Amino acid sequence: MMFFGRCGPSGVGRFLFRVRRGGVPVRFAVLGSLTTVDDDGVTVVVGGPKPRALLAVLLLEPNRTVPLDTVRAALWGEDPPPTATASLHNHVARLRRSLRDADGIRLRTMTHGLQLRVDEGELDRDVFEGQVRRAQEARNRGDWEAAERDADAALALWRGAPFADVPALAGHPVVTLLQEQRLQALECRFEALLHLDRLDGLAAELGSLVKEHPFRETLHRQLMLVLGRTDRQAEALALFRSLRRTLVEELGVEPGPAVQEAHREVLRSAAVRHREPPTPAAPFADPVADPWTLPAGEPPRPAQRLSAGTPPRPAQRLSAGTPPRPAQHPSTGTSARPAQHPSSGTPPRPARHLSAATPPRLAQLPAPPGGFVGRAEHIAEIRCELEADRSRTALAVISGMPGVGKTGLALHIAEQLRHAFPDGQLYLNLHGATPGVAPLAPADALAVLLHGLGVDARRIPSDVAAGSALLRSTLAPTRTLLVLDDAASVSQVRPLLPAGAGCAVLLTSRQPLATLGASTHVRLDPLSPQDSALLLERASGRSWAATDAEAVARLVALCGHLPLALRVCAARLRSRRTLPVEKLAERLARQEDRLDHLELEDLSVRRSLMAAHEALLGSGDPRDGDAATALVLIGALDLPEYGAPLMATAMDSTERSAEQALDRLVEVALLQEAGWGRYVPHDLVRDFARELAARPGAHPENADAVERSLRWYQRRLARCAATLRPHPGRVPEQPGGGTAFVDAAAALAWGDTEAANLLFLAGSGGHGRLGPTRTLDLINTLFPYLHDRGRVRDLERLTRHAITLARASGNTAAEGRALGHLASAHYSVGRVRQALLLLDEAVELSEHLSDDVARMRHLGNRAALLRELGRDTDARTTLARCLALRPDTLAPGEEAILLGHQGYVAELTDPRSALSFHLRSRELARQAGSAVIEQVALCNTGRTHLALGEPAQALRRFDEALRVMASGAAHWNAERETRLGRAQALRELGRLAPAREACGELLEETTARGDSYGRGLAEYEYGHVLRALGNEQEALTRWNSALSALDGTDAQVLTDLRTLTATATTTADS
Repeated sequence: MMFFGRCGPSGVGRFLFRVRRGGVPVRFAVLGSLTTVDDDGVTVVVGGPKPRALLAVLLLEPNRTVPLDTVRAALWGEDPPPTATASLHNHVARLRRSLRDADGIRLRTMTHGLQLRVDEGELDRDVFEGQVRRAQEARNRGDWEAAERDADAALALWRGAPFADVPALAGHPVVTLLQEQRLQALECRFEALLHLDRLDGLAAELGSLVKEHPFRETLHRQLMLVLGRTDRQAEALALFRSLRRTLVEELGVEPGPAVQEAHREVLRSAAVRHREPPTPAAPFADPVADPWTLPAGEPPRPAQRLSAGTPPRPAQRLSAGTPPRPAQHPSTGTSARPAQHPSSGTPPRPARHLSAATPPRLAQLPAPPGGFVGRAEHIAEIRCELEADRSRTALAVISGMPGVGKTGLALHIAEQLRHAFPDGQLYLNLHGATPGVAPLAPADALAVLLHGLGVDARRIPSDVAAGSALLRSTLAPTRTLLVLDDAASVSQVRPLLPAGAGCAVLLTSRQPLATLGASTHVRLDPLSPQDSALLLERASGRSWAATDAEAVARLVALCGHLPLALRVCAARLRSRRTLPVEKLAERLARQEDRLDHLELEDLSVRRSLMAAHEALLGSGDPRDGDAATALVLIGALDLPEYGAPLMATAMDSTERSAEQALDRLVEVALLQEAGWGRYVPHDLVRDFARELAARPGAHPENADAVERSLRWYQRRLARCAATLRPHPGRVPEQPGGGTAFVDAAAALAWGDTEAANLLFLAGSGGHGRLGPTRTLDLINTLFPYLHDRGRVRDLERLTRHAITLARASGNTAAEGRALGHLASAHYSVGRVRQALLLLDEAVELSEHLSDDVARMRHLGNRAALLRELGRDTDARTTLARCLALRPDTLAPGEEAILLGHQGYVAELTDPRSALSFHLRSRELARQAGSAVIEQVALCNTGRTHLALGEPAQALRRFDEALRVMASGAAHWNAERETRLGRAQALRELGRLAPAREACGELLEETTARGDSYGRGLAEYEYGHVLRALGNEQEALTRWNSALSALDGTDAQVLTDLRTLTATATTTADS
């Protein structure tokens, strides 16, 4: 323990959020300006642009962890200020206060981000999307009354541009998607009204919309029909000519088939009103009826039939190297545009190029998995992409780790889109990661697709380019959905893509295939706990009793919420009806054979992961070989997180090579990015990696890698500690450890990055690896980082662990250090008496060891604790014992700490001399290069000025301390005490408005950090400011809150608080 007087660390904060006391939910509205309304219809104001932007970015991804980098970028752009993290804590606290809840059940701090829980029906966006989906489903089945009703319900929620008062979100993909869905809802409503012959007022509405969306063919088509059916054929024809001119001049394409059909209707109905909208043609020609009968008035089309084995016309001949000509436009006979616009109303007339011998409709989709759950947002996003008007083939990519449900989602969406692609659906498994099966070559894949389209095998070119051209020409005049499952690479997929606007491609792959140019890319995460439980229930055919809830939650967590693992468990539960859920969970809890229980018949998590690893090993690419090695080392190291510096040490390679290996594992979905430069495996991938590391023959090499990594951590942490405590004797010096940290801020930043792994190794993760001596050294070296960051809970847990280890191994010196560290943790949260007891033990141990330096440190800290408890005589006696042990030469940092102790003890009897001690302490701290000790010295100087009745001088010292903290090396307890003192100085100077603001900000910060001790002290000072402002009742509320927060501590202000609350209560009663 090194700090004296008032300054020591505080606890780790948690961001918690409950919407209203009593559990009344808040409704969030984003379709317009961001609005929050409670159940009573009262608007809850979220004040300030930053808290509003914070709420908005969390509502973009409700119930998902939003990375801190994303949050900071939303609030401050791509270049956030150095104070962004601290300010973010404040904004979270302000958001919580705006929503009138300090307890917190919704807004949670995760390891790398924030998560806002939003229940079903609480977000207008979710309700809106559900209504749009129901309207489209009603339209697809021809229920026009329901389509109109549901579309109207969706549009009633629309108040304007989504997140209209959050400028940073303008153009965000979610905003764009919502705007597209609004247009789809409008088009669905207009289509229903056309079928229901309710045309009043439609022309004006549609006229306004076509001006806003000059390229949107569906709206133009609907307006043409409305005008044609209300005796305004001339305007309808003029609208068609205008649209055609715009499309040809701007995009180089003709209007699509649906608009052409509407144009023909207008021409045929010059004197007719109120006709029903034309019925779309059958998807493929009926083999019984005459497939070439055209609607009345339709000009004959060029011959486009294909008999079995005949390539599409007008191309007369095809050679292996000659691609076919483009398909002819159905009405003009001229070359059709490369892509044709679909519409959400009447789909384009399907291709009529298959003979009666060809199946009437392509329907190659496998059955989607039963019991599909969740993914509503992804479904909406992909459907929006595949159904929207466009001038090119729609392409959506679904990627993710093995077993995450990519194929299931693709098939589920494809089933929903049957109505939108009347020419049918092609399906092809490309076997990119099928165990024991080589990926399908592009030439073979083309042959399968063309054969499915009715092209005779003898006519299929062997050349990939020619086959690709033939596929494009065959699909060009059609509306066909192509599902390409389990793609291996971009080069495998690119030749298989059609070009016609009526077609769409839904692609799944473990890799993101970023260079493919997909306009929509969805990377799947495992399911939520709720959806996981629902999938398990549906797939197993079981219903859970309330008593099963805990076992089900445990089981789905052990499955990592991975759909493949959940389906294996569901199959086991279905096949063995007597198998209790809790027994299956117990089996999966055994880490060593968990994957054995996630394998049943053709379902296997292990085989799915093995295929990915073997593909890396067998690719022949050195980068893939490094990635395969990295996965094995991840299993050997078995740490919470990984980064390139650590992996470079383990692989004995460069950081660049390690980074490439880790990035490659991300690409093939065997790792996830937890933040920039940080990687984590899914729990089941971690199990698989452990199995790889434990294979026979791998142990010696892996053991060397683990030892290199542990030594790297020890040396790097020693560098960090030496930077934070720049004076000899404080931390063990070790050679190596990489480049020195440029300053304390850089050392703390490294500690923040590696904290999860360091805490793991210093705790249970180091068992059996480091041994007691190295573990004790690691905990001791970790102390400066934990102390300065105020991570009290971690500090308490590790120091108790260290005490146990030290006693078991007979390491008395380490036990004494750990007792001092634990005393520091207790002191920083106001448990002074407990801290004193621990220091007494540490002093006794140092006497037993005859370690005068350790005893001097413990006695100096003990004197400060006695002074804190008001035992001034004992404090002076203890300090004299401390100074008697002072060696002839002492490092500047050590000397600064002793001067701080002297100043603090002297404050009651001789505050002027105390000032000189603190100022000299500051000078020596600067010589030592210790910003933390300098902060403490300046804070204590300011406090002494307050005791002398000199608030102006105190304010200057507090401001100096804050400037030192602004360098990035701020210690939370020093910052807390400095800000408290500054608020008091402002109050005593009569500057009540800034004093109130300072108290409010500190209160938000302590609340956000979970620092109840600091919160109590802030409430105490806040009450004094409010009383000075004449707000006696509010001051009493603050003081009562302070009493509650400080209960169980030894805070000096408790006596004053009890007097204040008793006096104020008596005054109020009288």
